[in-house]
Amino acid sequence: MNEESDHVNAGLSSEIIPDSKENTGDVATQLVAKHSLPEVSLLSIYLMRTARWRERMSQSSSSRIDCSDRFLLVLQTEEVSFKMRLLSFEHFQSEIRVMASIHVEKPKSVSIVLSTYNAPKWLEKSLWGFLTQIKKPDEIVIADDGSDDRTAAIINQIQSATKIKIHHVWHEDDGFQKCAILNRAIEEASGDYLIFSDGDCIPRNDFILEHYRHATKSCYLSGGYNKLPLPLSRQITTSDIQSGIIFQPAWLRANGLPINRQLLRLITKGRIADLCNRMTTTNPTWNGHNASGWKTDLLRTNGFDERMRYGGEDCELGDRLVNSGIRPIQIRFSALCLHLEHARGYVNESDKKRNLEIRKWTQRNGIRLTQHGIEQNSRKAA
Repeated sequence: MNEESDHVNAGLSSEIIPDSKENTGDVATQLVAKHSLPEVSLLSIYLMRTARWRERMSQSSSSRIDCSDRFLLVLQTEEVSFKMRLLSFEHFQSEIRVMASIHVEKPKSVSIVLSTYNAPKWLEKSLWGFLTQIKKPDEIVIADDGSDDRTAAIINQIQSATKIKIHHVWHEDDGFQKCAILNRAIEEASGDYLIFSDGDCIPRNDFILEHYRHATKSCYLSGGYNKLPLPLSRQITTSDIQSGIIFQPAWLRANGLPINRQLLRLITKGRIADLCNRMTTTNPTWNGHNASGWKTDLLRTNGFDERMRYGGEDCELGDRLVNSGIRPIQIRFSALCLHLEHARGYVNESDKKRNLEIRKWTQRNGIRLTQHGIEQNSRKAA
């Protein structure tokens, strides 16, 4: 530890008051300004103050602690081992220096890739979520695994309400062929950066903005979702989506969503969300409902493995990206979407078992390029 970190850990100790009602972020900002410390000291103060709260709570005999510190609640709910995750100021400062020295190249254009199959009402809700984004996409590509005419009708209806171009990429229904239609969508997407989600997910209005903000060369982003029960999924209206009320925990609770720890993701934003992304024990994976990456990286790995059916097919692509040197970044607290419940008649154990064998082979042998992907699909079409 250097003198500066000693100063943070000792000199500020008396000023980080464990029973203060002030917001942790406000306290940290005030102390940084008062002592002319670099901004990265904020993290050290966050962690020290939270540690004091934890100590105070463990010593309390009361069954209910009045604590307004949202960051602490998130840490507890995510079941993070705080002592194992506590970063020293010195380590974090060196990490910031390395990150600051890297030129961050941002995407020039962004395409949304949405998978769907015979769920037009859910797709309509998902599309309205993307039309209400703070940062608009350059295009939306629908990867349609053989839906009937109802889906095309919804897409045409939504297209008439927006200037954002919506491409409907479709093939004949031949069972679960999501990987094949996603590969076609990747090929047809014009953006240099692709954000993937499913047609049964509604994104929060900063979904694209957060993916764009975190986009980094030689990396892919891994987000998550909050699952909704079927009655609530059906109840959500277009006006609910446009107003953003569906992302308010109080509204979700009032409309039948049971209390669960995922609700806390909905109240974390900005610096707190970024910190929680770094500290969660959940490993980042390529999740079809919420993931993004550079088109060149996806083409380099030959896209999705078309042998795979439902169950882990998304994660297998992420494994090959990692084998190719593409680093996954966790953004599950920053980029949020709600998953609408539905039946899954295409699920069977034999497909899941086969998928698991393919994925284990990919991991064990460091496979980077699938021999059953975009290139092979293109040859068939030719």
